[in-house]
Amino acid sequence: QILPQINQALIVDIDKDQKNEVVVIYKTGSISIFENAKNNLVAVWSTYIWGRVLGVASGDYNQDGATEVFYSTTNRMTFALRWDQRTHKYKVNAIPFKYGIERMTFAKFNNQEQLYAVDTSGKLHISRYSSKTGWWQESFSESLGMRMAEIIKPIQEGEIKFWGLNRVLLELRIYPSDVFVVKYQEMDYLPNPQPVYYQGRLYIAAAVFTKFPELGVSMTTEADAYLFNYQKVELKIYKDLGRSPESQGLEVNPPYQIINDQLFFPLNFYQEIGLPLFFSQPEKCFYLKESLIDKESEK
Repeated sequence: QILPQINQALIVDIDKDQKNEVVVIYKTGSISIFENAKNNLVAVWSTYIWGRVLGVASGDYNQDGATEVFYSTTNRMTFALRWDQRTHKYKVNAIPFKYGIERMTFAKFNNQEQLYAVDTSGKLHISRYSSKTGWWQESFSESLGMRMAEIIKPIQEGEIKFWGLNRVLLELRIYPSDVFVVKYQEMDYLPNPQPVYYQGRLYIAAAVFTKFPELGVSMTTEADAYLFNYQKVELKIYKDLGRSPESQGLEVNPPYQIINDQLFFPLNFYQEIGLPLFFSQPEKCFYLKESLIDKESEK
């Protein structure tokens, strides 16, 4: 059998029979699903679309245990191809996005499938489907400044890479967070920015502790670096991640994250350098120990 020229293909189990199907998108604009029948690929479903297919992705967007295949077209339409268990047939539904998707992928974040889509103008949209409302909810959008050739599906949750048509690689990191408070002198303060989680660690912006002069923490932002000082600890963290940090008073340089031009260190770093800080996970609260602060200020 001579097939038309293939544009893209996916291998995925759509009908939940524990056997993979091959979804083929042809350059002619048609789509076919093939199944393996006695070591032969047999087309079991085909359709023809108006326009040309741009992006293709597979995932369980509505958390029903079944995998759907999404594909977008040059006429600014996006479709979901799925297996209907009731009728035992493949069905296609239109997805009402207000933009044309050029590239997309599904990835889990906080145990929920999210759609990462870059439209034809180079703008990133991150959306998730709400089973309660039946609508897609966009949680993030940002212009990437270029059109995308490929979205690289993340291995590490919250990290995703984009390969531009101009051969530039971009990386996006998404940090889960929560609402935390800092308690000092029987007053509650909201940290700004809020702490974030990354690879199982809680990171706190150094700038949060400069709001309490009694601590003696100082943070200075230069054109190319951040300067952190606390007692005998001095750190110079370069914004160019290719340059190693410079430090005094530390045996090993701590891990850090630079998020939205803010310098974050993990919680244990602050505790190891002697910051009078106690963290209560159930309360999501950072306690600044006043007695320790008073002793330090008397020196």
